[in-house]
Amino acid sequence: MAKVMVAKNEKIPKGIGGWLLLPTVGFFVAFVLCLLFAVAMTFSLIFEEGGFWEGFYLIIVIVYLPIIAFTLYLEFKKKKEFPKWVITLSCVGVFVSFLFSIEDGDYSGVPKDFLTSLLWIVYFHQSKRVKNTFVK
Repeated sequence: MAKVMVAKNEKIPKGIGGWLLLPTVGFFVAFVLCLLFAVAMTFSLIFEEGGFWEGFYLIIVIVYLPIIAFTLYLEFKKKKEFPKWVITLSCVGVFVSFLFSIEDGDYSGVPKDFLTSLLWIVYFHQSKRVKNTFVK
């Protein structure tokens, strides 16, 4: 592994900080919201007659919860696989956004989700902080 020459007063960005805090907070919020949504949807399906879309949403959330938890685990263990998981989750998120748009016919959020995903993909590919942090 090649050593990088750094000036004495130049600080190497490393650790969970800077812009990397935004996806970290987002993953925690997403986990809590998915958990609450799963509980609410389960009660809705048990006590009321739920349709296809309610069951579909519940399945997606149940699959998504452990993936978010695993991604957070990778982040805090500073595993080199973390950026790949974030990029994959980001792409899957755009696809799920599109699927959810099918039900109500409103696709207006899909371009925003796509652009946001693209922004984070570029960040995780280009960021020095990401490259210096996730090395294990």
